[in-house]
Amino acid sequence: MTPKTYARIARLRRAVALATAARDPAWSAIAQAAGYFDQAYMIDEFRTFTGRTPPVLRGELVQVTPRRGR
Repeated sequence: MTPKTYARIARLRRAVALATAARDPAWSAIAQAAGYFDQAYMIDEFRTFTGRTPPVLRGELVQVTPRRGR
């Protein structure tokens, strides 16, 4: 794996963590906090690596991952 690919995956993982932690995610804020240039670029990266858009992937992850503190 190249350093660039590693950095892209790390940034995507950060965005996924932020999105799954939020009750009502603000996608533009998540994109900025994760280090993306803009929300559209983040969406492209999600599709490239997961084949899904951010809301679809978040929905799938939230369904299978129980929240702590409930």
